[in-house]
Amino acid sequence: MYSNSKIKRLLGAFIPDLLDLYYAFVHPSYPILEPQEELLQRWRAGKVRTSLMSCICLLATEFWSQSASLSGRPLPLCAELWNDIFVALTIETRTPNFDTVKGLLLYMQLPSHFVKEPNRPGQWALSSLLVGVVQDIGLHVDPSEWRITPAERKARRILWWAVYAHDKWTAHFLGRHPHLCGAYGDVRPLTVNDFSDDAGRIHTGSLAAVRVFAAFAELSGILEDVLAAYCTPASQHHEPAVRSAVASGVLEKLVQWKDKTDHFSEDVSESPSLSMLRIAYHTIQLSIWRTALGNPHPQWEEISRAIAQTTKQIEQVLVTLPQSSADGFWLSCLSYPGPNTLKSNIRN
Repeated sequence: MYSNSKIKRLLGAFIPDLLDLYYAFVHPSYPILEPQEELLQRWRAGKVRTSLMSCICLLATEFWSQSASLSGRPLPLCAELWNDIFVALTIETRTPNFDTVKGLLLYMQLPSHFVKEPNRPGQWALSSLLVGVVQDIGLHVDPSEWRITPAERKARRILWWAVYAHDKWTAHFLGRHPHLCGAYGDVRPLTVNDFSDDAGRIHTGSLAAVRVFAAFAELSGILEDVLAAYCTPASQHHEPAVRSAVASGVLEKLVQWKDKTDHFSEDVSESPSLSMLRIAYHTIQLSIWRTALGNPHPQWEEISRAIAQTTKQIEQVLVTLPQSSADGFWLSCLSYPGPNTLKSNIRN
């Protein structure tokens, strides 16, 4: 689990630079790791599990050309690491720790390199494995009263909500019912303080980034209501009046969520994480509207107009992205399709 000979052979000389890339491009959108200095110290001491470091490095190589020190060098061939990660993670689940959770989350963010995978084969089964690991190490239980360090307490909250959000959005992406629901855990909502060190400093590089991630975790709870109402076999038998009432309740929650966030203000600078958050919000809207249109509804024309307006809002978010955001890190279940593909899909 801690045998790093292969990754050192393939990427050893580049690891400090790859960590710089990871923390510059991936971490602000997905702040599930400890500060960079702490991770590097653990790596040098041989205390980082192989699967996690391999995932970090592979994700970082996607931004190889963005590094002043790496861009002029050939990209190492790292294909053999992919299968090694899968095997290592499978073994690690027998004795899981935080690295195992992080490794599973990041492994499911790796881009597809060998085949076209629009439905990401195997990801749902891996997500189920991830949920089992999380419950094995007690991340679903709020650690506020536990006799552990503040750093571990914060890490537990961050990882729980990262897994919770992953479960919801992957379920939505694949058209499945999620493995988790809010009743399965009692971990309090994330705050920016969960991302600070003992001195109160934020290490993700941006206070705005952690606020976006916390808002995304909260928004995932609203998505849970949508999935429970519309994505279970039992929900298909609900009367139209019941489905309409559920839709109204979820839309009200969306309004309340949006009212207390400033992430939709026009003067907020764009970033991959903020764009994902906006798309996630509109995606929930579209999911509700599309379900309503699947049944006889007295407000059919009004709903159709709402769908058209929401679709235009999504298009506006994506086609006006600055290149830095379009080329940044996006969660696999909310991946950016590229402006040309996007325009074609929306207009058709």
